[in-house]
Amino acid sequence: MLLTILISVNKGITLPPSLKNIFKELISDSEISNFNEIENGDLTKWVKQGILLLNSALTTRENVSNYHLKYWEKITDDVIKYISTHNKKIIFVLWGTNARNKKKYIDINNHYILESVHPSPLSAYRGWFGNKHFSKINKYLIKNNRKPIDWCL
Repeated sequence: MLLTILISVNKGITLPPSLKNIFKELISDSEISNFNEIENGDLTKWVKQGILLLNSALTTRENVSNYHLKYWEKITDDVIKYISTHNKKIIFVLWGTNARNKKKYIDINNHYILESVHPSPLSAYRGWFGNKHFSKINKYLIKNNRKPIDWCL
């Protein structure tokens, strides 16, 4: 299982800027890239390969970041704690301050953690682009005799 805290968007819905930046990084990751453009944000294929997609808050008011964070924080903290405690060699990918704050709930001796700034347009150029998390995830999986993720949607 791989834990990624990010967003998924149903087919036909306009991609939010953060997800567009995630796809730009995926495409630019030279060790992964075998496609040029992603037009929909349905990440179901990733989920079927064992990726759990989890945001720090599962709802918000439209165009208001973190509006419901206080309602979800305890729940998502508990999910992270449970996964960390009851599994080994999970890949936790923490993008942005809210996600990175959850690192304290992860047993760093039993899991692999990748961290980066958030892929939003406000911070993407301060370390998001070029992080090569997608190929790093697959390298870790292969190193641990597990099947790499097929990132193509």
